[in-house]
Amino acid sequence: MRPALIVRVVIAIAALVSFGAGLAAYASGRIPAAVNLPLVGALLVLVAAVTRRYGIALPGNGFSSYVLGAMLFAILDRGWAFAAIVAPFAMLVGDVLLRRLPFRTALGNAAHLTAGTTFVGLMYARLSGAGGADALAADNAWIVALTVVLLPIIVNGTFYLELALGQTIAWVDARLTLRWESIVYLMSVALSLGWLGAVQASIPGATRVLLFAALALGTVGSLQVLRLGVRADELQLVQRLAQVIAAELYGHATGQQLSLRRGGRSHRRSAALAAPGGGTRPCQRSGSSARRGNAWVRDARAALSRGTTRRAVERAPL
Repeated sequence: MRPALIVRVVIAIAALVSFGAGLAAYASGRIPAAVNLPLVGALLVLVAAVTRRYGIALPGNGFSSYVLGAMLFAILDRGWAFAAIVAPFAMLVGDVLLRRLPFRTALGNAAHLTAGTTFVGLMYARLSGAGGADALAADNAWIVALTVVLLPIIVNGTFYLELALGQTIAWVDARLTLRWESIVYLMSVALSLGWLGAVQASIPGATRVLLFAALALGTVGSLQVLRLGVRADELQLVQRLAQVIAAELYGHATGQQLSLRRGGRSHRRSAALAAPGGGTRPCQRSGSSARRGNAWVRDARAALSRGTTRRAVERAPL
């Protein structure tokens, strides 16, 4: 069995166990279910799915969204069991219904998100992390900070491990992709904590509505600003690739021109020696020279193909 397939199977089993454990925790009463739990779960699934729909295509064959921010909200607000149940539905709805990805790809993304989120949520509970409004208390800050650091490492780590073992990573610029994934994730963390504070705060209804409106505007605005930044870096990346391709084509053309000149001189000398009386005959282009010209065209097309047809890889559900 291939290593990548082993990782995929292990993650799928871990996701199924996580989802089942979350359901069992609520069914057995070990974790009390609030009255509005189904409504909150449905809303969070919808929000997380929308974050996938309006994710950002990164330069260098990447994709990033605010979905991990939604999972962080689920862990801090309701705990690991709630996050384990919400994660697969959020990913499947977002990737299949909204992004129109193949079901198999979406299922793999859902498995990584569910297994990783549940693991981090269990760690948060093991460290006695507080939930709800108490999650933002000062004495709980270090646990939240640790959770924020580990969440993308665990979720993306398993995904990238599968890609590496399957040799399907097709980065054009890995550092650029990683930088933008980190920026998008940190923005989603800030918004997640802001939404959690607004939901859990004891403030008048009118003030809460204004705060929700400000956060919604900030969420939409942040995506627009990030897209502009990504677009600028993407244009720079395309310019660098174009320069590399142009240099490669120039090198091919120069080499082929030198070869054609040498071939032409050699052909003329041979023709002069073969002519009656040592005279000269008009030089016709030899078959080898024509083949060299055709080879140059093939080399140019190959260089363009290497620069423009790199296969995009679906990125981790960050």
